[in-house]
Order: sequence, then C-alpha cells, then structure tokens
Amino acid sequence: MVKITLISPPDFGSKYREFLGMIVPPLGLAYIAAVLEQHGYKVSIIDSPALNLTYKDIVKIVYKEKPDIVGIQALTPTIYNAFNVAKLVKKVLPETIVVMGGYHPTFADIATLRECKEVDICVRGEGEYTMLDIVKTVEEHGDFSRTLGITFRDRSGDIIRNPDRPLIRNLDKLPFPARHLLPMDKYMVFGMKVPATTIVCSRGCPMRCSFCASSAMYRGIVRFRSPENVVKEVEHVKEKYKVKMIAFVDDTFTLFRKWVNRLCDKILERKLDIIWGAAARVDTLNLQTLIKMRESGCTTLFFGIESGVEFILKNIGKTFTLRKVMKVFEWCRKLGIRIIASFALGFPGETLETIRKTIEFAKKLKPDFVVFSIATPYPGTAFFKECLDGGILKIKDWSKYTLLTPIIETTSLKIEEVKKMLIKAYEEFYFRPLWWAKTIAREKSVGLSMFIHVFSTILRKMLI
Repeated sequence: MVKITLISPPDFGSKYREFLGMIVPPLGLAYIAAVLEQHGYKVSIIDSPALNLTYKDIVKIVYKEKPDIVGIQALTPTIYNAFNVAKLVKKVLPETIVVMGGYHPTFADIATLRECKEVDICVRGEGEYTMLDIVKTVEEHGDFSRTLGITFRDRSGDIIRNPDRPLIRNLDKLPFPARHLLPMDKYMVFGMKVPATTIVCSRGCPMRCSFCASSAMYRGIVRFRSPENVVKEVEHVKEKYKVKMIAFVDDTFTLFRKWVNRLCDKILERKLDIIWGAAARVDTLNLQTLIKMRESGCTTLFFGIESGVEFILKNIGKTFTLRKVMKVFEWCRKLGIRIIASFALGFPGETLETIRKTIEFAKKLKPDFVVFSIATPYPGTAFFKECLDGGILKIKDWSKYTLLTPIIETTSLKIEEVKKMLIKAYEEFYFRPLWWAKTIAREKSVGLSMFIHVFSTILRKMLI
C-alpha cells in the first residue's frame, strides 16, 4: 500500500501571522488527506508552522515515516521553503516521489520544475482527485501521461504539461477535512490558543479584482456547498473538537444573500450556539442579512476595502463605493459585529497623497482592527501581468511576496516610500490612546494580545 506524507513547509511570516498572530489549519492538505483516506491509503500531515518545526525536524519525521509520495504545499512567499523541504526529502529518500501543489505551482508550474529538480510533479488547481490519481498511478506502476491537472518530468527529463482537470462540481461530495491528522491544539488567533477552527463553504469568486489569485485559480467560477452540508461539519467539529468559534474562510462568504440566510436559519434551527466570523464584501450585504447573521452567532466580519480612493478602487476591479463601505460599517457597529478592515498600499497610480487619504479613511471608518499591507502582484493575476508588462516589477525574489515588502516601483512612488507609509499607517491607526482605551475595555485579553502583536511588529519594521 502506498504511503503519503503531506507537508506544510515552514512559514516565516505573512501579514496575518505578523499582525494578527494567526496560525490556521492547512485545510487544503486536510481535504487531500481525507480523500486519500476515503480510498484506503495511509496518510500523515506535517504542519510545520503550527508545530514550529525546523527543516531538521521535518527530515527526521519524513525519514522515520518513509513515504512513497511526499506532497508539499507551496504559496508564492513560501516557495523557497517548499524547495528546501523537497531537496531534503530527496537527499534522505531519493526514490520518494515529490509532488508540489498550491497557488505558486499552479501558475508557475514549469518554472517550479526548472528551479527545483527535486520536484517530480506539480499539481495545478484543486488537488484532491489529482493527488488520488497520482497515488493510484504510483501503486499500479503506471505513467502520468493521462493524469489531468499536472505538469511533470518524464523519464527522459522532459517537462510535460497535461490538460487541466475539470473543477469539482459538487463540493458536498468531498469528505470533511482530515482534522484528526492536524495538531488542533496549536492553532491560534491574536497569539492565543482558542477552541476554534476554520471551515470552507465555497471555492472561487466571480469578482474580477485584479490582484486576486483565487479568482484565477478557480477560473472565475464559484461553487458553494449546501447549507445543510456546512452545518453538518459545524456539528462535527463541535462534537469532536469542542469548538466554540468558527472562521468561515471563503473568498466572499456573503456572495449570495439567499445562501447566507439559509445557513443562518439552519444554525438557529439546530441551536448550535457558536460564534463565527467570515470575509464579506460591502456590496453583497443589506441590513436584514446582517441582522440574521448576528442572530446566528456572527461576531466578526473581515472586509477587503483596499483603498480610500475611488479611482484606485475602480482600477483594481472593486465595484463598490466608499459611501457603501461607510454605510455597512455603520450597520455592523450598531449590531455589535466586530470589524476587521484590510487595506493595500502602493497600487499603480498611487501617490503619497492617495496613501494618506486611505489612512484617513481607515480611521474615519472606525473598524475594530485594521490590516494594512503592500499591494503585491502574485503570479496568475491580472495585476502581475500588468506590472510585468509595465516594467515596474522590481523584485523577483518570491520570499519577499509576503504583503509586507514593496515589490513594485512606479513613477510616483519609490519602494522605500511605500515601506515608510506602511509603518506610518499602522502607527497612525493603532497609536491612538482613545482607540486603545475602547479596544481593551471591549476586547479585554484579545485587545491586550492584539496590542502586543501590533506594537512589537511595528517596532521590528521600524528597525529593519
């Protein structure tokens, strides 16, 4: 029987980890593991960020398990970490097949194979059934010429790119993620370990934000699980892991109000008694839906606002107005829903003045928390192509694509200027005595933990 080890490589910091102290389950790997287990295969998951593992630790575990196949998750900022894991695996287990999947190998598959000879196969797009086909092919000693959704190196060393795999049409048919293979006690928010988990209700987004890799990954197509199926998973994690908080980590949880209302009704009907949060868009919400969400346990919403300047919103494909943002935030405050607002600085067309307007708008909105980041063009996005074609992409080192390092330089803004404005944005928003007084009074330990993370991170950034 073929043995498989799935690895989330070390992650040395993203904007969410640095500023919000977030370490969340790698649900993509857990879904793949669940499908493989469903078909009788022995699988393990090594979640390096959650366990704070070094490369040496990972190699020890892999060598002990001696898997036939190692699957490595790779995002753009962690691609070199993934390469390091692949090299070490091949060094101790040269016959093991190394598979790499995730956003970066999906859009830079050929480059990935060329850059790291230890990677045998890149999985493009959704990995569950592609990985299952790979495992079956290895078990049957076949070749990969008919496996959809992969780019691989054949026996002669040539790189072959097979056709795409169709998207999974009915997400309800997928088993729940294999959380029993994950260190469920290690995940945290604001640096605190809490009885919480993440759940994915949908895949894809039909919106056309130029910077979004998810829309490209799922070809602009969105698929939602049924509310009944989602509620079953909520009941499962409550019973098995004593979960009290759930983060629905969809690209746009509130995309379809009818679906949201049905889910809220199911949560209320079954008296699940949970608190939950999700990512939302202001142009998908009305007051009635927000009321229903609050009644069913919604305490936090994350909004990707990105800019406080209308023409920049239009340029990056956002279709809402600043007036709509203010109205929805007002509703949330009245309902007692915690607001986390996200802004990105340094888009093409940006100036020091527009960045200042975004900072002022962020303060005017009065969100509970804010995440400022650097506009970052990821492979596969329209934004990346725009920057590449325009010759403004100044950094090709993928490890810098963390949303905290300026990557592009325009005629109006130098890289150092954008970096300084990122620090200024955090200072101006968070270093306000009235904000801290209200936040600590309201959030108690959450507010204090948030202060520690934000304050220490800004100090580090100032000293770099």
